[in-house]
Amino acid sequence: MQLTPHDLVWIDTLDALHLSDAMPEWVKQTYRHNLPVVVRRDQKREGLIAAGIRGKLRSERQACWVETDHIIKVVQPHDIIDAQYWQHYDWNHLPVVKSLIQLAEINWPQSWGVTGSCGYSLATGHMAMRAQSDLDLQVISFNRPEPDDFKLILKAIENLPVRVDIQLETPSGGVALNDWLKHPEHVLVKSNTGPYLSSDPWSQTQPEA
Repeated sequence: MQLTPHDLVWIDTLDALHLSDAMPEWVKQTYRHNLPVVVRRDQKREGLIAAGIRGKLRSERQACWVETDHIIKVVQPHDIIDAQYWQHYDWNHLPVVKSLIQLAEINWPQSWGVTGSCGYSLATGHMAMRAQSDLDLQVISFNRPEPDDFKLILKAIENLPVRVDIQLETPSGGVALNDWLKHPEHVLVKSNTGPYLSSDPWSQTQPEA
C-alpha cells in the first residue's frame, strides 16, 4: 500500500519510532503504540515513513519517523467514509460529525475522506474532537478535476454549522481547494520538500509517500 499524508498508522512497538530530538515528556506520558501516528510530508528516508504523534492538546504534536517493517495497521481517510465509522460511536450529535454525515450523502467527484481530529477520533475511538472542531477533509485528486465538480459540495458546506477545510491531494502535494478555485494560476502546494507556488499541481508524476 502506498501511504499518503494524513493516513493513520499503527505500529507494534514504540522502538519503531525515531525522533530527531529527545522525546518530549508528554509523549512518554500519553502516547502508546495502540494509538496511531499520522503520516506527514517530508523527504524520503530508506525504510522509514515520516509521521507525527498527536497529544491531548493542540500544542502537543511531535514529528517522528516510523520503521515500515513495524507497521501493523493503516486506516486511510477514505476508509472512514467508506465503512461509515461514525456508526460505531454515539457522537452523531456533535456538529462536526453531523456535518460529515451530511456530506457523505453527496456524490463526490473523486475519492475523499476525513482527516484532523474528527478522522482521528472516528478511526481510533479516542476522543480528540471539541464542541466546535473544524471538519478537515481530503480529496485524492491525482487526476485534475473541474471546478464545477465541487459545486454541490460547496453549496452544501454553506449550510453546515462548522468550518470545513478541503485539501486536494495532487501528484505534487496538498492544495487547498478554495485556494485553487480562487487562484488557479499560482496556488500554494505543500510538498514533501516544502511549500511552493504552482500553476498546475497535476503536471508532475505522482509522488511516493
